[in-house]
Amino acid sequence: MRSKSWFPGFLEFLRRHTWLALVVFSLGPVLVLRVYLINLYLADDPSPSWLLAATRGVVSDAAYSLTLALVLWRPLNGTATGPLVVGALLSLLHAANHEHLLYNHAHANFALTGLGFTKEVLLGNVLIVPVFAKAAIAFAVSLTVMFGVSLVASRQWSWSRLLPGALLALIIALPLKLDHPDFVQTSVYEVNLRHLVRALRAPGIEPGTPGAGTEGADRFHPRDLSGSPVVSFPGNRPNILMVLVEGWGRAVLEAGHTPKLEALTSSSLYFPNVIAHQVQTHRGLYSILCGDYPNLLLHAAKSDVIGQFGIRRPCLPEMLAQHGYETVFMQSAGLDFMRKDRFAAAVGFGEIHGAEHYPGVLRSEWGVDDGTLMQGARERIARLSDGGAPWMMTLLTSGTHPPYFVPDSYTDHPDAGLRERAFRFADQVTADLLEALRSDGRLDNTWVLILSDETSIPSQGAATSHPEFQSEYANRANIVVLAPGRQRRRLAGFYGYKDIMISMLDLLGLDSSAARGRSLFREYSGSSPILYASLYTGRFFIRTGVDLIMCVRTWDKCSGFRRDDVRSRLVDREPDWSLVAAARGFTRTNDLGYPDRGEVQTVFEERKTLYGQERRRVIGNRHMGAKPGDLVVWRVVLSAPASNRGISTARLVRYVTDIKQTRTWTIEPGQTIRFTDDRVFDRSALVTSELFLSNQRDDALLVQEVSIVKTRRRKE
Repeated sequence: MRSKSWFPGFLEFLRRHTWLALVVFSLGPVLVLRVYLINLYLADDPSPSWLLAATRGVVSDAAYSLTLALVLWRPLNGTATGPLVVGALLSLLHAANHEHLLYNHAHANFALTGLGFTKEVLLGNVLIVPVFAKAAIAFAVSLTVMFGVSLVASRQWSWSRLLPGALLALIIALPLKLDHPDFVQTSVYEVNLRHLVRALRAPGIEPGTPGAGTEGADRFHPRDLSGSPVVSFPGNRPNILMVLVEGWGRAVLEAGHTPKLEALTSSSLYFPNVIAHQVQTHRGLYSILCGDYPNLLLHAAKSDVIGQFGIRRPCLPEMLAQHGYETVFMQSAGLDFMRKDRFAAAVGFGEIHGAEHYPGVLRSEWGVDDGTLMQGARERIARLSDGGAPWMMTLLTSGTHPPYFVPDSYTDHPDAGLRERAFRFADQVTADLLEALRSDGRLDNTWVLILSDETSIPSQGAATSHPEFQSEYANRANIVVLAPGRQRRRLAGFYGYKDIMISMLDLLGLDSSAARGRSLFREYSGSSPILYASLYTGRFFIRTGVDLIMCVRTWDKCSGFRRDDVRSRLVDREPDWSLVAAARGFTRTNDLGYPDRGEVQTVFEERKTLYGQERRRVIGNRHMGAKPGDLVVWRVVLSAPASNRGISTARLVRYVTDIKQTRTWTIEPGQTIRFTDDRVFDRSALVTSELFLSNQRDDALLVQEVSIVKTRRRKE
């Protein structure tokens, strides 16, 4: 009988000792996962500086967790379920943050959580990676500790409410070190609080045209074709194939996970010192295709701005199309994630293919496997080559993106980790594509560039030496160029993704007056400073050859380093503060935000787009905030070609706060539907809009216009 009475007694203990319960359930999850993190990143011989930084991280975890417990204590005091719910939610939060750390080597930035609620991330990552398993373990440990405490505790421990203040004072006494990543020495709460403070203190961004008329452009993004050519320029109009292997950075190559691509580095043109300027795929795509820096400080991506509001400057696909090239973009992931379909259309690709174009193929939530993409590319290249016109094709894989996708048919390296197997599979299918094109004779007049959209690094040991970890690997990419005639050379100069567009125009002998950068295919006597950053870590970098400057986002703290090849590490040196000041000025006008056209803001706009998929989401979860007096106008104009064989449908779904409104149309062949709706808001509201199209197989729908425009009415 006594064995059955422990649970009510435990709940009664939680009611009487709410503060103690909140301490255990707020501290438990974060400390359990901190121990796992330290064990993962601990070096064989950690330096005293690293140990001090790790100690500060534990103190930060404790201080902010106890502060949270103190905030929650009064509203939850006297409840038994309150601490349990807090423990469960915090276990999930810290488990999810832990997974983010393993992939991105930084605490989750709450300002970027919007991407976390897309179906690709929710279904493709959160429900697959062991977030819930880790959360369950952390909660179970906390619950066990709490039960043990309930057996021996007899007091309220009210004195412990002084601990948050004492620990916060200790944090102030242990300042952050630039030499170690923030996740080692801070909690997720502290780092996001710092992000918020930095955002409030950050210098204002002056809107301008990206890459043109920007303060400091001649220093950080010069137009420089003065170098000596290092390759035999083709003299004709060859085909261009860009293969972007997701996350294929310098660290992946050095780890030996892509042996076939590694073999190409000695039999082709190899660029080992290429900088990816930012994290995330769409930022890398923008730099590669448009020859410009991405946003370095703002969370908004230039590709999103361009896809939504139209291009502000020529990009490589558009420029090649003007010279008779057929331009094709193909990726294995779905096109609507990060709105890459709209960006690809805006920069000039004539054909755009994603996972939606492979019906019936086994896929993950991120898309089809990379082998399917390569096979589709081979078939499309065959048709392009038979057409007579030169072509440019850009391929983007996705299988090497977490949580990694390897088809069951690939059985090699069964004992390797999933990440390594994903890269080995991408390596294999990329090599297979190149060999197939070679055997087909398609490479005789084709230049192939193999690179990545962004870089990635393995978790183990990544935090032991922060300058090398963050600069030497985190943003270091590779480019392998296969040129007709088997030209081979290792070109060790430093370049950025921003230099690729002018390099291709230089190679093809086309007008490059609208482009900036240095050509990869020329050798220069001196180095040009290159900027790069990470939205995840809040760090900003200036690389000039062997010299490196690392700063925080607000520029008020910087460290200087120089590469010592004898000791194979970075050594301290005084930063060039004039260069820091110039970089700060450059970023003020480089970054591009969403335009607010006076009192009118275009929330969404798309015109003259033909969709041939059976199902298509044109507007996907487009959120906007409406304030009292705002006028929002929705306009939809859709046409079904007369050649359609069946009836198409369109469905507009709108949520105004929690109220759902749905409008559905059936569109017969040759019919056009027009819909306009406007609403003046009398109170603040969150508005979400989605538009879905559905066709019969081989039918299509033409988007004449789909737009959402918000107008802020002037006060009378």
